Amino acid sequence: MKWSGGDKAALDELIPLVYNELRRLAASYLRRRGGCHTLQPTALVNEAYVRLAGRAGAPVQHRAQFFGLAAKVMRDILVDHARRRLADPVTVRGYENSDSLLAVISLREKFARTLQLLLKLCHYNA
Repeated sequence: MKWSGGDKAALDELIPLVYNELRRLAASYLRRRGGCHTLQPTALVNEAYVRLAGRAGAPVQHRAQFFGLAAKVMRDILVDHARRRLADPVTVRGYENSDSLLAVISLREKFARTLQLLLKLCHYNA
């Protein structure tokens, strides 16, 4: 593939050809995550495109490798999105007692680590 050779314009040519399949893949990931996300499939594909464009020169030799890379990028985006949501101070607003706030933050950090492990397990079992 030209894109793996560092040709960024090749990705621009490739995306329209594979967009529908990438969108189906994104919708599938979002469905599996349940209703706790705020991303839409189109936004996930667009973010994946931006990250893939920044990886020009990635060793991709055929279609399956491209979709594998795109799938990994989408999973990384979902993990990053979950981490940002967990780190958002607005989500802990309303806790007057600092001990309660510290407990929530501690639970959030444990949840983030657990989520990361679960996503790795899902990746290995996919």
